[in-house]
Amino acid sequence: MGVLLALPAVLLIKVNTDGGGTTLSCNKLIEHINQHQRKACSPAGVLSCKITAHFLRGLLGASVRCGQPRYEVNKAWSQISVQCPVLLISTVHWWQRLRPVLLSLWRRLCDEQTLPEQLQLLAECQHWACSLEKGQLLQMPPAAALLLAASLHRVWRGCEANKPSFKAALNFLRPDRDAKYRQVLVFLLFLCVNDHLTTLLYPQVTDHLNNNAGI
Repeated sequence: MGVLLALPAVLLIKVNTDGGGTTLSCNKLIEHINQHQRKACSPAGVLSCKITAHFLRGLLGASVRCGQPRYEVNKAWSQISVQCPVLLISTVHWWQRLRPVLLSLWRRLCDEQTLPEQLQLLAECQHWACSLEKGQLLQMPPAAALLLAASLHRVWRGCEANKPSFKAALNFLRPDRDAKYRQVLVFLLFLCVNDHLTTLLYPQVTDHLNNNAGI
């Protein structure tokens, strides 16, 4: 991990200059994570906070070399959400720690007060997931099913004292109401089963997701 962190993450992100404009290509980053980091992160399938922050810093840093940084970050994150679930889930898991760091960097790079919309959507999804845990029924954000499920999973892991009410709130996501609910519940089931298997097969890494959290 030390070697990876010593290298600029922008090396994994290509800036194309075809057609007179500049655009980002995250294919190399996605390939690296899916082929290498995914296997090394841990049995729990979540990258460390440091590694996750490193990749996201690289994405924001590379975007300022383009004519429309915000648009390029949004486009790149949409691609990552579909093709690189490990980075998506890791970002959701560490979002409370990542958000202030990324927002500070974005302000320095672009002099903008808000993150690109696709990254802001992570906060909206976590707010929605927390509302279910509190028994409130807010409108589901217009996000991918995996992002919504990962947000619910993150809240589920942190609400030991309130799990019964959260479980009851999940009844609102009945599959017969909406096909999107079915997708969210399937992904949530997968994430919970992965947690359970990790605890059974690798008890020595039970606390992995709470370690190495510094950025």
